Amino acid sequence: MPKRRPLTVTSAVAVLGLLAFWLLRASVAPLDMGPAVALVARPGVGFVLARDRSGRWRGVSTLADDARAAAIGLDGVRGLPALAADGRVVALGPDGLLEVDDGAPRAGPPLPDGVDPGEVELLGLASDGRPVLRVHTPAGARLDVLVDSGWRTLADEHGAARPEDEGMVVLCPAGRTALAFRGDDGWEAWTWDASLGSARRAIARECRRERAVFVPSGESLVVDGKAAGLYALALDDDRLTFMTDGNLGDDARLPWSTGFRTVDATMLVHPEYDLHSFLQIYQTHLSGGGRYQFTTGHMHHYLSAVSPGGRYLVYAQSELEPDAAGALHEELYLFDFDRAGSPAVSLGERLGGVPDQGPVWAGDERSPVLFWVADGRLWRVDRGEPTDPSPES
Repeated sequence: MPKRRPLTVTSAVAVLGLLAFWLLRASVAPLDMGPAVALVARPGVGFVLARDRSGRWRGVSTLADDARAAAIGLDGVRGLPALAADGRVVALGPDGLLEVDDGAPRAGPPLPDGVDPGEVELLGLASDGRPVLRVHTPAGARLDVLVDSGWRTLADEHGAARPEDEGMVVLCPAGRTALAFRGDDGWEAWTWDASLGSARRAIARECRRERAVFVPSGESLVVDGKAAGLYALALDDDRLTFMTDGNLGDDARLPWSTGFRTVDATMLVHPEYDLHSFLQIYQTHLSGGGRYQFTTGHMHHYLSAVSPGGRYLVYAQSELEPDAAGALHEELYLFDFDRAGSPAVSLGERLGGVPDQGPVWAGDERSPVLFWVADGRLWRVDRGEPTDPSPES
């Protein structure tokens, strides 16, 4: 009978690693939450909004018995609805703005004078929870913001803000009432006084690449520089400061998303093209302390969705090679930073390059809940304390 070998430290570590990987994988059991083709979320809010093929939006809660979310039902919405930090829903309907707080939709703030609902696009909500509109006129698009005294067209002493008719407009989610878009001279960051309506702009001159993102404090806008590298545009004094090498990884075929997580310092988690022209996930220090490559290899990695609190990251992986029908395919992965020695766990495959399908996070740091759309269904994974979920039909 052969002698048993003692369990070495190396083999013990390997066994523990395999056990941790199995436990993590076993705990990831996506729940089917019913039909959906698009969704909207906001970190800190305990539900998401999901749209089915008929165009109806419904609330899907992180809890099984949330009557507030279950009561949400919106038809005839133009574009995407928006979620406020307090859970209020704002949407653009056939006749103007709608709001849902508790119960049935009600009329929201009247549209600006002389503006037809067909000329308006709801861009979202400013950090104070008020709607921001892009109004299409024969002279070009303009931006209207709601202040204490009513609607104001965003303008300063040099003239009105003139965004592109279809271009990206970034809203600052917290810290400042601010937005940004790509103008003729580069990215323009606009701030305004919610009580008076007065506005000012800062311009990142010659920075005209496709993407930009506000830092969590709202003090600056991160842009791709006119030379290779990331720069921070200060909203108060117009300073354009070099942060680090890199880029914001834009690809016209793909939705784009970023996130933030704080360990010793706050880091921007974003896609970036590496030296071999593959999209990879990077973590970039906002304070200028450099950046770290998170993914690697001869595959593209993108769609960085960071959970509230920054413990989890979800991203997509794909070869970005269309199939015979011209469709892209991608696989979603979930990574736990608290188990950095364990691999990311697959959440399954889906069609890629489809906007408004997540992944997105709802809930708070204690009980983050992940949602995404795949194959016409809404899927959910809980990453916090048990909430006794019940699938919805």
